[in-house]
Amino acid sequence: MGLEQSHRINVWLQRQISNFRILHTSAELRKDYKLMTEKNNSLLWEDYMAAKALSELAENRPFLKTSVWDFDLPETCKECLYKLYIDTAADLMQFSQKELEYFSKTLEINVEEIKNYLINNGFRLTFNGIGSRKLSYLKIVAGYKGGYESDAKKVFDNPSLLTGFNIDRPSLDTAWFDEYYKRYIEVKDENLLLNKLKKTKLRIKDGSNDFGPYHDFFHAETEFWDAYWAYCTRHELEKEKDLPRIPQYTTDLKRLTNDYLLSMKKKSVRAAISIFRHLTVVGSCSIGTFLEAEDEVKLDLCERLNEDGLQLLLILYIEIGIDFEHLLLDLKEKHEIDNDTDRRVLYGTINPWLREQIEAYRKSHKDDDIRTAYEKAVIERPDLVWIIFLREQAIQYACQMYPCLSTYVEDTNLNDEIKNTLYNHDIIQVVDIMQHTDKEYYDMFNDDYISVNSIEDLLKSYGLKLYSDGVVTYKDLLPF
Repeated sequence: MGLEQSHRINVWLQRQISNFRILHTSAELRKDYKLMTEKNNSLLWEDYMAAKALSELAENRPFLKTSVWDFDLPETCKECLYKLYIDTAADLMQFSQKELEYFSKTLEINVEEIKNYLINNGFRLTFNGIGSRKLSYLKIVAGYKGGYESDAKKVFDNPSLLTGFNIDRPSLDTAWFDEYYKRYIEVKDENLLLNKLKKTKLRIKDGSNDFGPYHDFFHAETEFWDAYWAYCTRHELEKEKDLPRIPQYTTDLKRLTNDYLLSMKKKSVRAAISIFRHLTVVGSCSIGTFLEAEDEVKLDLCERLNEDGLQLLLILYIEIGIDFEHLLLDLKEKHEIDNDTDRRVLYGTINPWLREQIEAYRKSHKDDDIRTAYEKAVIERPDLVWIIFLREQAIQYACQMYPCLSTYVEDTNLNDEIKNTLYNHDIIQVVDIMQHTDKEYYDMFNDDYISVNSIEDLLKSYGLKLYSDGVVTYKDLLPF
């Protein structure tokens, strides 16, 4: 049996219109309709009457405002009703028993359970009526200027929307969410965070709350979850329970691998989708159109929103995606630099200071102990090669023996111009200064011997010296 389309409003709503007209005079309604059409000139008289009748009834019978997600029905049933564009009990009442029975052939809908649920709340389904017009209660409440007709007709015209991916009906159902994420959210190479980029670290100043390159992403995440919590509280929406723990101190990053960054992003997307399920439009734009749009278009649409809470929430949601992509690019670039450095470590020239530290480390530790430590390290970092392990251990040992090596350049007495030049060459701490030769500093400062002498004097104050070498050497960072 197919569903024949009808242009008439459903039987249940027709009854409410009849009851409504008894309580109001024609003159009163015509006057109000005229005022309404001045703001919404596409509003049909029939839809105006139905909307007013439904709004008044919902005020007297609050159950009709109940969200589909709050129905006392199985989760699978609620998901299926949602696919039929049923957002509230007012939408459900506009479906006849025959219509629900028809869709129960392809959806997990138990019509008897639905009937009993409605009876317990003082309502009954109409029996007859196939494919009639329905109005969206959420559109009525929002004063949607495009008309109040429900999009339920889409599933009558195209039943495949019920079992396939439908961008117009955001869902936390795993199949829908994964498909949406893959089509519209996933950025190139983000899955490298699960393996190749999992342990890549960007350079930051330890022991502070300055996250450097991580700052924008973490800040957007923090602001988003604050806005999400406030919005859900204001609209009495159920909140996502699996909230991410956002790092508060740089020391938190030591225990953090980059797969967690991807997890944070996905949780934010889920939270946003949980909000979209309660909307029918974003301003004058349909949900599907908004979700499919590029970030620039989304931001433009957000600027037109009247509700500050939703506007802020969506802007922060978009910012998370943008900041995540920038962070991913930084991590990819750092990984390439590390790989290049590793290749040069294996085949290039170790700077003379670092060579001395490796020799000092090996003299002060037994070979068996070093090998045992390496084997343990490889368990956590399978790609770690022997020479890289040695250089990292040597630098850690040197910093233990000479704590001054951990001093930050910004905390030294060098002038600001020298500090800025050093920072531009990724020289952040004294341990970095030690790994550059006099030739490299003369090249760096364009043969300005005064600047190089200032660096030499700084090192002398720590009991250190500047090394000489005629070639450019490679360096290592103080381990994260």
